Amino acid sequence: MFHAKSLHAAQFIAASPLLDQRQAVAVTGAAVLRADELMDLYGLLDPKSRRCLVPFLDPDFYRAVRGITDDTVNLLDDFFCHGFTNGFSPHPLIDLGYMHSHHPDLQSDDPATAFLHALATDATNPSPYLDLLHCRHQIKASLAKPIFYAFLEQAASENLRPNPYLEFDFYRAAYPDVPRDWWSALTHFVTTGDRECRSSGSRFD
Repeated sequence: MFHAKSLHAAQFIAASPLLDQRQAVAVTGAAVLRADELMDLYGLLDPKSRRCLVPFLDPDFYRAVRGITDDTVNLLDDFFCHGFTNGFSPHPLIDLGYMHSHHPDLQSDDPATAFLHALATDATNPSPYLDLLHCRHQIKASLAKPIFYAFLEQAASENLRPNPYLEFDFYRAAYPDVPRDWWSALTHFVTTGDRECRSSGSRFD
C-alpha cells in the first residue's frame, strides 16, 4: 500500500514528461497511465532502470542522503511521503532548499506538485550547480523533454558541464582523489568538493 501523497505525485509524473514512457514500454510492454502502476513498476526495477524511468530521483544518491539501508523500501514512495517534506534532495543536481527560495510556487498548498511542475517546465534552475540555459546551449538534439532530462542523457558521454564554472578535467587534475567517471566526479564535487572549498575550474574563484 502506497501513501496518498506519493500516489498524488505519481499521477502527475505519469501524465508528464518526467516519466520516460519508452522505459516503461520496454519493461512492461505498455505505457504507464496510473499512479499505482508507476509505483509498482518503480519498486520492481533495478537501480539503473529506476534512474532511466524517473531520472530526477537517483537511487544511490537518495539512499545516501536519507540513510536508507533497507533494499525493500520503495524510494519513490519514500521521497514523496518523507524525503520531500523533510528537505532531502533526490538528486545531486536538485537542491530542494534552493528551489524553494527561487520558485515561490513551491510555497503553495501543494508543494510537491509545484516541484514536479517546475522540473517538467524548466521553470527554475533546480540547484546552484545546474544552469539550465548553459545546459540548453550544450544539448545537441532538439528538446522533446525537460532540459534537465536531456542534459542527463548526454552529459556523461559528451563530458558536458552543468554550469560554466565546473570543469571536470580541471577538477580531476587538481585533486587526485576525484573519481575519473563523469557521474562520480559530479557527485564528489556536490557532496564533498564544494563543502571543502575546492576549486571546480579555471574560472572558479
